[in-house]
Amino acid sequence: SGENEITDNHFLLNTKEIPVGENLSIQILTTDGINANESQIVNFSVLPYVVTQGGVCTPAAATFSNIQDAINSGNGATVIVCPGVYNENIVINVSMFLEAFSNNTTDTVINPLDSSKNVIGVSGVNRVIINGFTINGSSNSGIHISNSTSVGIHDNLITNNTLGVKLSNVDVFSLTGNVIILNGIAMDTFNATFGDIWENTILYSNSG
Repeated sequence: SGENEITDNHFLLNTKEIPVGENLSIQILTTDGINANESQIVNFSVLPYVVTQGGVCTPAAATFSNIQDAINSGNGATVIVCPGVYNENIVINVSMFLEAFSNNTTDTVINPLDSSKNVIGVSGVNRVIINGFTINGSSNSGIHISNSTSVGIHDNLITNNTLGVKLSNVDVFSLTGNVIILNGIAMDTFNATFGDIWENTILYSNSG
């Protein structure tokens, strides 16, 4: 019907996707099951999970000290990462947004805890955005995404990896605004389809 259903002092809000941080107002009409009573407006916002090494940089639904814990707990929630240096190998297997809070990529750095593994590995997801980080120092890939669709890699500094960005069996993707520098191979997108690659800066890599 498109309306919120009211049943015995409860209401069921129709499901919709709400951008993180957006305020949403809903009107609740109480009922005794027979007659409608007075209504009230309730305002709320959808807050992200936030990773921080000190003070919280933005309002949060929950805070974590490392990125992987936020991803595992969020089950698809948006994860905002406050400035800092994070030594982790990130594994993503849920659809989600992973974003640095700062507009300066050098403020938020992810180094691999194990340099033989990918800094960020994504597998089997239907939507993922990685935005705003320095991704640095893997003898494997800086970002490796496999068996996924609707992938966005935006505005990152990807440097000092054997392979900067690798896409394996990826359908529908965009790589925009990244600086990919000083990697052995800048990008491997040969097994990716329906993609946009534009406004990236690629320097000092052997190939790609």
